[in-house]
Amino acid sequence: MDQLIADPLADDTRDAPDTRSLYQMLKRAGVLPLIELPSIEAAVPTTAALVAGGLQCIEVALRTEAAIGGLRRIR
Repeated sequence: MDQLIADPLADDTRDAPDTRSLYQMLKRAGVLPLIELPSIEAAVPTTAALVAGGLQCIEVALRTEAAIGGLRRIR
């Protein structure tokens, strides 16, 4: 877990945590929900609902056409 993960948004490094910080954040979260976005428009409401429910981290599966566009909207 203490290794770098390929970032599809690597050209946009604003607020990017270092590996150790990312590991600590994930460890504190305890739960890492995996979401598969059906559309770009679903990204922000889905993320907002998870944050409102107390979750601080999410993983976006890169299985759909909407995944990268959704990540850009979330950021």
